Amino acid sequence: MKEARIPAQPGQKREWPLFLGLGVALVAIAGGCVAILNSELGPLERSAGDFVRALGAGDGRSACAGMTRAGRADFAATYQQETCEEAVAKLVAPLTSAERAQLSDTDTRSPETDPPLGHVGLGSNPLQLSQLVLTKVDGEWLVTSVR
Repeated sequence: MKEARIPAQPGQKREWPLFLGLGVALVAIAGGCVAILNSELGPLERSAGDFVRALGAGDGRSACAGMTRAGRADFAATYQQETCEEAVAKLVAPLTSAERAQLSDTDTRSPETDPPLGHVGLGSNPLQLSQLVLTKVDGEWLVTSVR
């Protein structure tokens, strides 16, 4: 017994390659956008992570090296210290070793840029810091504000 075939509508065969082509183009465009976004956000998130790890280690020199000049001054003033390094020491002094380790492992998340600033959210941590604000200086993201 022969199977009955429904004849194709005029132009039907031309539509599916068009849709396939459009689908491939959209995926390629989306992939390109993600790659561009990652190339910008990766260094932002890395800088934020380096700062938080330095805080957790009590390494004021490294933490402050990852900040802008104004950021260092504000940080020192916030903790009523002469220098940024002294402010880091004061900030982490009450933490136990376990809390410092937890601080070092704090998740950085939701990096976003709003030129000239970048914002990185912080996961739960013993200092209850919620966000770092960074700015790009000479191609490097530096912390300008700790919230």
